[in-house]
Amino acid sequence: MSFTAINPKVVNFGRGRVALERDTLPIAASQTWKRGEFAIFSSSTLNVCTTGDIPTHVFRTTRDTKDDDTNVEVDRLAKGVQIEMYCTGAVGIANVGLLYDLDVSTANTHIVDLSNSATDVFKVVRLAATYEPERNATADDPGKCIVEIMKTA
Repeated sequence: MSFTAINPKVVNFGRGRVALERDTLPIAASQTWKRGEFAIFSSSTLNVCTTGDIPTHVFRTTRDTKDDDTNVEVDRLAKGVQIEMYCTGAVGIANVGLLYDLDVSTANTHIVDLSNSATDVFKVVRLAATYEPERNATADDPGKCIVEIMKTA
């Protein structure tokens, strides 16, 4: 079966946390995003992540209109947070335990890049085919899994 990938969602705050910490940060000029997209905070501003970035935050809301010089509420990511994400292809048992990067080749959709492990951000920990077998199979493309954040920028 073929699915359309959607943005990630947090499924486990990790390491005894009961929630993610919320930050209010200045957004860089001319940014738009969808809820669940990743952001990176560097040089005193927040930007929507691009392929290969190491995310530091996740957007809580959607903004379709570009608006400069505003502050945005985001959730801060941390090591150990687990997120349900789609992948760049089928994800199977051979991917469990391996580390991968972020792919943003489709606008406003952030997925696991199964062909790249240069920054080792996400570790595949569970396959959707095992926790939702009635809706997912290892042959699904894009595949869905739960990943653990292994590093933040």
